[in-house]
Amino acid sequence: MTDHRDGTINVFAKWTVQDRQFSLQKLAGGAVLTISDGRQLELTHSEWSKLGKALKKLGEGSDPKHAVNNGAKWTKEQDDQLKTRWEARIPLRGIAAEFERTQGAITARLVRLGLAVDSDDVRKKLT
Repeated sequence: MTDHRDGTINVFAKWTVQDRQFSLQKLAGGAVLTISDGRQLELTHSEWSKLGKALKKLGEGSDPKHAVNNGAKWTKEQDDQLKTRWEARIPLRGIAAEFERTQGAITARLVRLGLAVDSDDVRKKLT
């Protein structure tokens, strides 16, 4: 599926489950879920919204096994680095991987530092 505005694929999210890769592409009227075996499922805006909420609850790919710094105290240097990543609009998943914390921990810190209003603000700006 292509994004008709410029011919490129607009992938919103990618994840892997049991060696199958999934990608979710946003479209004007909804989205398309593509599975690595070539199957596609077209989603209405309502279905897309429900799937997005479900993915959010699952952590959107956050991997607590790799979040070795979760719960550790933040340093001034890390706060400064986080602010730089926020201003550069680095995707949340990448920031979480770099800091070895969950996406939820990164989101909470951005809000605590006053850089983001709330978790919706983070998702809008770092997706």
